[in-house]
Amino acid sequence: MTSITTAEDYIREQEILEAEARELLPFKADLCTQDYDKNEIGKPLRQAIYLCKTCGLDKGVCVGCSIICHGDHDLLELFPKRGFVCDCPTSRFSKECSLKKLKATYDSHPNHYNHNFQRRFCACDQIYEPAECDQEMYQCLSCEDWFHEGCLNLRDKNQEGRVNDENSEDAGPVLRLPRSKFDAFVCSECVLSPDLEHLRRYAGTPSFVLLESMKSLPQEGDDDESAIPLKFSNKREHSEDDDYEENDVKRAKTGENESQSVPQEETIQACKVPAINEESQQFLSNLSQNPPPKPPSEAPRADMFMLHGWRDKWCKCENCMTKLSKHPWLFAEEATYEPQEEEQEEKTLLQLGAEALNTLPREKALDGLKAYEKMSSSVKDFLKPFADTGKTVEAADINNFFSEQQQKLKNGDNQA
Repeated sequence: MTSITTAEDYIREQEILEAEARELLPFKADLCTQDYDKNEIGKPLRQAIYLCKTCGLDKGVCVGCSIICHGDHDLLELFPKRGFVCDCPTSRFSKECSLKKLKATYDSHPNHYNHNFQRRFCACDQIYEPAECDQEMYQCLSCEDWFHEGCLNLRDKNQEGRVNDENSEDAGPVLRLPRSKFDAFVCSECVLSPDLEHLRRYAGTPSFVLLESMKSLPQEGDDDESAIPLKFSNKREHSEDDDYEENDVKRAKTGENESQSVPQEETIQACKVPAINEESQQFLSNLSQNPPPKPPSEAPRADMFMLHGWRDKWCKCENCMTKLSKHPWLFAEEATYEPQEEEQEEKTLLQLGAEALNTLPREKALDGLKAYEKMSSSVKDFLKPFADTGKTVEAADINNFFSEQQQKLKNGDNQA
């Protein structure tokens, strides 16, 4: 079937494409974040990172470089990574970065390249293809890897949801913990690591959910404390566990008289770590000794889901804050770099092209206008026979015209 496109159709399609482009890329792409680092905070950023599959794996680029330096390449968005330096200006790429302006350049030594930089995600280590993935995925707050909903055992395969809308979160097997109920999650592999001992201590206490300990789901309208679907004590009291009882609380003394000691409450805040959940701790201990198999598997995992307001549950005593300070993301949401938004995003490509032409030196601007006039004249000559005869311009005619123009340029013909 012959493809026919009118001028009005072409203009309308162009406007739609430009609107979609502004929605997807509403920001300026005029800065490599290596320059932002040096000018603003002087250290690696938490920022959205892109893997350029065209240039090779095991390296990542910032938003600006993904558009300007790698815009015509095959890219895969890895989403935010903390403490990451854009690799585009470094020796990891053979091509020079088009955005880097400052002479000083970070090397990539602080960067951590997990298997995401090999296009692999989740504990199942599968290659990720956006067009083929039909599952929701969640980013671990600790390692920042992405995990399939199925690999986290979030669905109860024995209970089918009764929903007609296949796009609803309730479609398919019943969710053991609805997405609206939790704010963040830490994967089983990170929970079981020695590095997150303090987080593990809170397993099964208010707002720190292990699916395997869950009895019932939080109900709408419940307050944070009563909505926790776990078997645990709701009391906020000092732990009886000897391993967490030592808080290094010392009574201040005035002079040599111990009776004049300042009360403890006035010197150092008492520890308010909640009582441990024995069942959850035993469960984690068993998994530490016998780690779960690689997904997909229905074997229990130690994934921890934190409900809304979970950061407010931490004890703020000096000893606990020292432990939390090793991982700042535990007690405060991290700032993520976002490029500055484009100020005049409603302009068309024609208007933007005219503005760019005005910024050129006069000689180059004249050369550009001459080239435009030649192309305009060639287009008019091409369209005149169609206008005279009333014949419709088809896609094949347009393709042949531009092929001839390209051939003329290759042959050095000035009559472009």
